[in-house]
Amino acid sequence: MRPRKVTLAGEEKYTGLATYILDIKPDWQVLSGWLSRQPPWKGPRYYNLPELAGPVSFRIWVSKKDFLLLKSDIRVEYELVSFDSSKSRVKLNGTYFFEDYDEPLEIELPQEARDAVRGPIS
Repeated sequence: MRPRKVTLAGEEKYTGLATYILDIKPDWQVLSGWLSRQPPWKGPRYYNLPELAGPVSFRIWVSKKDFLLLKSDIRVEYELVSFDSSKSRVKLNGTYFFEDYDEPLEIELPQEARDAVRGPIS
């Protein structure tokens, strides 16, 4: 998926690392099609997000050294229409942090998963 607009918003130190700060504005038409193809999507084949959506933006911090994503701020605003046709405005704001790249990771399967009986795959 290609963004509609990417802007270099600045440079700064983040957790001691030199970073680029990028502002990203997605293309809602492309995003709508992509979202409607994600499992387990149960909605319409194509969701017209441009009609429902308000502002959306991503600001990301990328390491100058290795171009790894270190931080992301996401801001989304959209409108929901309920079954009685009333409308609600929803605002989602989130900050995500990315760290410990290339660190060993140990995943332990829970006992109930080890004991589970394999069923048919549909």
